[in-house]
Amino acid sequence: LRTLTATDVAKMLSDMCKATPERPGGYSQTARRLARGVLRRAIRYAEQQGLVTRNVAAIASGPRKTQAVGRTMGRDEALAFVKSVRGHRLEAAFVVALGCGLRVSELGGLAWSDVKLTEKPATITIVRGLKRVPGLGLVAEEVKTARSHRTLHLPQPAIDALKAHKKRQAAERLALGDRW
Repeated sequence: LRTLTATDVAKMLSDMCKATPERPGGYSQTARRLARGVLRRAIRYAEQQGLVTRNVAAIASGPRKTQAVGRTMGRDEALAFVKSVRGHRLEAAFVVALGCGLRVSELGGLAWSDVKLTEKPATITIVRGLKRVPGLGLVAEEVKTARSHRTLHLPQPAIDALKAHKKRQAAERLALGDRW
């Protein structure tokens, strides 16, 4: 342990990138990051115990996290998508998600009390999202951060889709009566 250097840690991380018969693509970036983290914590403990004077795993450069390049729909793609979901039971959800850029969990957490169609401009307020809880299933919980809690202006296609959805939902409620 005392002879371990930052270069040794860097070589270990580099070797983890190399292909092997068991791992043709080498270890993933996440696996390399986790391996360095475990080593860093173990050496920190040895440092606290006075077994080493410095944490070489903390000094060594870790794997760089690559940012995935996001892709958004173009105007023509968005129009084609909206056209393809027209009449679908979840049309309003699709149109609102597309028009407002909502996460699936945020979309699932919306309630009619969060939707203000009669205000000028019409808005939705994101206050909760759906989260999967073991043993309970999907549970609506408050969004995690203050930045996630927000009010968004609705584009006209989303307003139209929500109005139609509310009308459809009212008809379903009336038809089902007590079973609603």
